[in-house]
Amino acid sequence: MKSNFLKYVLFSTFVVVISVESQTVQAHDQIGILAGVNGPGATDLYEVGCFNDGNGVPARLELNIRGIGGFNAPLSVQAFRGGAAANTTDTTIGDANFSPIVGVEGGNGSYFMLVNHTGAGNVSYIIQYHCLTANQGHTGTGNTNLQNQ
Repeated sequence: MKSNFLKYVLFSTFVVVISVESQTVQAHDQIGILAGVNGPGATDLYEVGCFNDGNGVPARLELNIRGIGGFNAPLSVQAFRGGAAANTTDTTIGDANFSPIVGVEGGNGSYFMLVNHTGAGNVSYIIQYHCLTANQGHTGTGNTNLQNQ
């Protein structure tokens, strides 16, 4: 019960932080928070579906991450599908810079994004992700939250 209340308070605080964030959030941005109560091993897991929405067959998922507030420890996101994986890390939480863009060549279907950090405190983040065709055109992209810590 106490843990649920704490998550509610942390999430509410996060929503306030996001509402005053000056950078515009795009359609394929995932906003989240890793709660310090789960320690440095906290992870958030998302399933991203890449599909042909009429703009072409997906060839890859590209993504990057930016820590927007909280404990200043490196924050990473990994993407994987089948035997292919990629990692990118934001080393400075709270600045305006995203991590470098990385991609996973996996074609049409489900990819996974795993967010983690090395610190024990709370950290909020934005992941920018897009499914792209072989010609770098944007195609169908959607996600489901599988784990929220």
